[in-house]
Amino acid sequence: MAPDSQGISISAKPKQRVVPLYAIAVFGRVCAGAIFLFAAASKGLDPREIISAFTFVFPSSPHVVTGLVKSLIIVELIVGALLVFGVVKQLATIAALGLLTLFTLWLIYLTIFEIEIGCGCGFPATWLRLGEEREFAIVRNVGIVFALAISSVVENRGRHCDSEETHAALGGGFESS
Repeated sequence: MAPDSQGISISAKPKQRVVPLYAIAVFGRVCAGAIFLFAAASKGLDPREIISAFTFVFPSSPHVVTGLVKSLIIVELIVGALLVFGVVKQLATIAALGLLTLFTLWLIYLTIFEIEIGCGCGFPATWLRLGEEREFAIVRNVGIVFALAISSVVENRGRHCDSEETHAALGGGFESS
């Protein structure tokens, strides 16, 4: 930095902002977290659909069903909050990817065998019962999985960079001097 005539230091290079890719990654993670929070809240407010979905799997174990429903709601709330606030992002992303994989496999099972029950996803819409809408839900889940995976890569790729310039060149989202 070189001082000007009044003794004020002026940066030799203007600061650049490299934000777009990083901002998109953060937005994707926050949206995925919001989806988890909404689904958990929806299940908590009206658990009938998720109870019927778990009862389909465990027909003679009402205590298991109750425990699973409560556990799933709590896990979705935690994962959603961690994703939204960006706390322990890698762990939250892994948990979200695991849950979305299970949810997608469940939807595929219901679709293949044309089982006419609510999927238990927490969205109180009858459009997830059968047909193209359920297939859309599968595609949506796969899209969320890819968005989370890409978000994780973009948000974490600057961690191992040698310099701030390299990090900024990769779209790290921080100011580089």
